[in-house]
Amino acid sequence: MSFKTVLKTREGIFAYLNDLAIGVLSTVSQDGYPHGAVLYFAVDHELNFYFITKAGSKKASFLATNHKASITTLDSELPRSVQAMGLVEEVQDAQTFEYMMERISEINKHKNSEHWPAPIARYSKDMGVTLYKLKTIWLRYGDFSEKEDVVGLSYTDHEPFTQIVPNPEIK
Repeated sequence: MSFKTVLKTREGIFAYLNDLAIGVLSTVSQDGYPHGAVLYFAVDHELNFYFITKAGSKKASFLATNHKASITTLDSELPRSVQAMGLVEEVQDAQTFEYMMERISEINKHKNSEHWPAPIARYSKDMGVTLYKLKTIWLRYGDFSEKEDVVGLSYTDHEPFTQIVPNPEIK
């Protein structure tokens, strides 16, 4: 099975997302305006995204009134992306908070050492940092790295996106 084929599975996407660290969270303001914010994230095996923000931030304010959001990942090395949307909830469990904070820190120390620790990472739950979980209801993977001379296809000949959640093969 090729690397590109593996990425079209839940397990492959989980492994791929664990190697990424940065995404853009899109929310909607109380007035209906879109808002995007760059953030660090981690994922679980169910392809749910976890991220942190400070209480009182625009993200926290917008999520308090509208729990619908999306995340788009950034791959600085390859023209690939994961897009996900779902409902966001605040994580209350202290053990999950500590575990995901550690995961976010470890991923970013490895991937973005020159930019880590981010200012938000220096805060704890007691200092007004909230961990959120985007419970994924839809997710797709886009791969724009194929070149005509490698696979014999042009971008007009194939669809670069593969839907992972919900699985389109399960009826």
